[in-house]
Amino acid sequence: MSSVVPIQRRLLDRGLSLAAALAHGWGRLEAGHDALFVQRWRTGVARERRRREDELLAVLFLDSVGVENPAMYYALDVYPEMLESLHRWHRSRGEDHFGGGIGCC
Repeated sequence: MSSVVPIQRRLLDRGLSLAAALAHGWGRLEAGHDALFVQRWRTGVARERRRREDELLAVLFLDSVGVENPAMYYALDVYPEMLESLHRWHRSRGEDHFGGGIGCC
């Protein structure tokens, strides 16, 4: 119990209350946790989402130019969204204009 008083005295000398010091320490702990664990997880999830979206768009594009797709019936529902995201996809690949007769650009 005697070690609490010097800690409080040091905090008061710095202009901090015990609650403010605990809140600051908790914030630092949370930021460290995010940097070590959460950010790596978010990066992996974002990478996987981009990969799956690229695969979906490739399948839908191949289907639209006549290459057989075994899941053609299920792909009809996503064509409107494909047309909206096709421009964003080919721009992310570095292509200014997209051929293939779809009329994106």
